[in-house]
Amino acid sequence: MTAGKSRIDALDNLVMLCEQHVESQEDRDGHIASLLAQSLLIKICAACEALLRELVMERCAAVEDASVHEYLESCTKTTVRRLQVNEVAGVIGRFGKHHKGRFQTLVEADQRSKTGYSSLITNRIQVAHEGTSNATLRDVKEYFNHGRAVLDYAREALWETAGLD
Repeated sequence: MTAGKSRIDALDNLVMLCEQHVESQEDRDGHIASLLAQSLLIKICAACEALLRELVMERCAAVEDASVHEYLESCTKTTVRRLQVNEVAGVIGRFGKHHKGRFQTLVEADQRSKTGYSSLITNRIQVAHEGTSNATLRDVKEYFNHGRAVLDYAREALWETAGLD
């Protein structure tokens, strides 16, 4: 299991702990619940970004030259910084337009996941730049599940069209 995937999986437990904490409190939509949701938005997006970088580097692993591989890794750190769906498509498109097209087709066929994933990113941006978000823990959990679907589409697009499944 990769570190990015481990971070994603570990977040399942953290989401569950936050939900349990909020359920045990009388003020279920209060200040603490909001802070927990905001914290989860940041952590989930960081894990998604790490996993996307790993997916790109897994695909780059086909290059055996260590120096080229190191260069690709440094490029990945600077190109995988924004996570909106169109930006993910752009990163995937660097491997060829057929990869980008496959990703876009998968995402467009699942509008619910596309919208949920976009909400995840938008709410994270709100927390980071405005200091708040209206997303509840339930919302964040749903967005997280949609984020996984979008990252699965990224993985599929990077490998399937390359004949490397």
